[in-house]
Amino acid sequence: MSKFDTNPFDEGGESSSNAAPVPKSGLGSFFDKAGAAVSSMAASFDSVALTPKDIVEKETQLAAREQELKRREEEITQREASLGIQRNNFPPFFPIIQHDIPTDIPAHVQYLQYPAFLSWLGIMLCLVFNFVAVLVSWILGAVSSTSGLGNFFLAIIYGVLGIPLSYILWYRRLYNSLKKDSALGFGIFFLGFLIHCGFCIFASVAPPIFFSGMALTGVLSTITLFGDGSITTGIFFAVGTALFIGETCLSIYTLGLVYAYFRGEGKSTQMRREAAMASAGIGNTSV
Repeated sequence: MSKFDTNPFDEGGESSSNAAPVPKSGLGSFFDKAGAAVSSMAASFDSVALTPKDIVEKETQLAAREQELKRREEEITQREASLGIQRNNFPPFFPIIQHDIPTDIPAHVQYLQYPAFLSWLGIMLCLVFNFVAVLVSWILGAVSSTSGLGNFFLAIIYGVLGIPLSYILWYRRLYNSLKKDSALGFGIFFLGFLIHCGFCIFASVAPPIFFSGMALTGVLSTITLFGDGSITTGIFFAVGTALFIGETCLSIYTLGLVYAYFRGEGKSTQMRREAAMASAGIGNTSV
């Protein structure tokens, strides 16, 4: 055997023990570095892991901050109230107006405002349900397509105009009159509320004037539907009729209460005096 030949089965020997390590490939080096980075991140996460005691402390701090925010909000509200600043609070789910009968209205006249408030809520309910009933009559084909379309748009007009106008013409007038003890505001209230009562009576009857009277859920339109065999739509209109009749009765009762107070407290004389002062540009004419 030549001296240059080597034994492939020899496990010992100087040549095998002194062999240089094989260098790692670029891909292996990358995986080693990635593994080291992951281990480092895991160690950092372990170092910041919260114990149950830390979690309780964090919850306590959050609760304390929440209480502090509530306290500051109450202070701001009290400061605004002392300065006469009032925030919108009605309706609660989407405040667009300021409304607080127990605070704004004197206790001895709140018995006038609450029925008016129920009457205002009632007319909104009537107009919304009227729109639903008219829509049902159109969908179910209880009326012709042309008449149904006209009834639909007329019901929208009743609702879109009736709800804000009821607030502007009479409800807010009574609210401010009782709040500020303004007799002149009562005169505007009576005018607007009489229009409201007239509309309630008209809607309760639903005479066949516009689109055969089917744009309002009144007595005559209900009878017509039942006579034509439209039972489902007739039931909707019967419920609407009951709502309008109830609203009419409540409105007349409210009108009687306010008128009795107006006459009994001598507001008619005060109203004439305030009107004269307003025409002369003297005094507070806000109603």
